[in-house]
Amino acid sequence: MKPTQNFFIPPTNARLFISVFLIALFSFVPLKRPETGDHAIVKARLIVITPGGNQESSTQLFLTPLHVKLVSESNVLRSWLFYDSLKKQVTVLTQTLGRSLGYRMPFKPNYADQGISVNYIDSAKTIANIEVRKAIITDSAHEQNEVEVWYAPRLNFANQTLGINLKGFHLVKGLPMQFSTRIQGITLQYTVESLDLTTAVADSEFDIPPGFDISDSYDDYMKKMTK
Repeated sequence: MKPTQNFFIPPTNARLFISVFLIALFSFVPLKRPETGDHAIVKARLIVITPGGNQESSTQLFLTPLHVKLVSESNVLRSWLFYDSLKKQVTVLTQTLGRSLGYRMPFKPNYADQGISVNYIDSAKTIANIEVRKAIITDSAHEQNEVEVWYAPRLNFANQTLGINLKGFHLVKGLPMQFSTRIQGITLQYTVESLDLTTAVADSEFDIPPGFDISDSYDDYMKKMTK
């Protein structure tokens, strides 16, 4: 399975499995800021819990009307994901296991709504100094289990997913600030730590850095990764 679908067939190496899982989770969907400005910087933390061990990653998302960039870093993986809305193209770069690799792929949104429902719960709290509300996403047609989401109803993006490749996030009526779910035996816990809507993001943030062996397909990338 490709990252634009519901995850992938796991590699046998456990460390590599967790690393590529994070890439699949954050396979990009485009984001736009229609109302409250056109730039955003989001810092978050993701914890992946598996039977073979846990992995914690810090993420930083840079957003402009035409481009998206996500930088993710853990003790086994550093990755960059770039979305170019003009080319309708995603570029993924990774540094892990001593290798600097990458791949390009056309953008394919994960927006299927069949079997998905969102139940809004009358509960509130504060995350990163922003008031959030609770919702439960259920996907009865696929392997994704219930997702508990805390969202900010006053923050509205044209697409709310923040690059997270989980079905139903685009249906939530506000910006997801925290979620927890379990998929294929893996538990995901994600929390936004800060949200900057005032800093202008420079065009240079979206330059592809040199020094990476970039494949033209995900399959070719995985062949190099698993050698």
